[in-house]
Amino acid sequence: MDITLIKEEMNERFHKDTAIALATLRNNLPECRFIDGYYKEGSFYVVTHQKSGKMIDIYQNNHVSIASEQWFQAHGVAIDLGHPLKEENLSLREELRTVFSSFYGEHVDESDPHTNFLQIKLTDAILFWKGQKIQIDFRKLFTYPT
Repeated sequence: MDITLIKEEMNERFHKDTAIALATLRNNLPECRFIDGYYKEGSFYVVTHQKSGKMIDIYQNNHVSIASEQWFQAHGVAIDLGHPLKEENLSLREELRTVFSSFYGEHVDESDPHTNFLQIKLTDAILFWKGQKIQIDFRKLFTYPT
């Protein structure tokens, strides 16, 4: 499968406010919840809170799974990027404020020091597309900054 076509399809499906199911582990039991995610260059980005259940789980084990009703499932590594007003997050903040405009201004409390951005850096996935099951190794598609 052509890498360019895979990247285009991922952008077509997920480069916008997208409901995704995020699975974490808590006490060796899976926990799953729907969240708003935004896909960009091999990662999903989420606005959340450091004291939320998902973040508590991620601090214990940052390997996660996600799925979408758009025939997509993946594994990834979750990374706490910190507060939206951190200097290194300002560009992402503007992007996410636009993408999540339906709720960002009303439901994201940037005065709370525990508000944070979460990056889910995808490692591998299965994408069902045009009658095919496409296996994607995101580690080969993208060179992630360290």
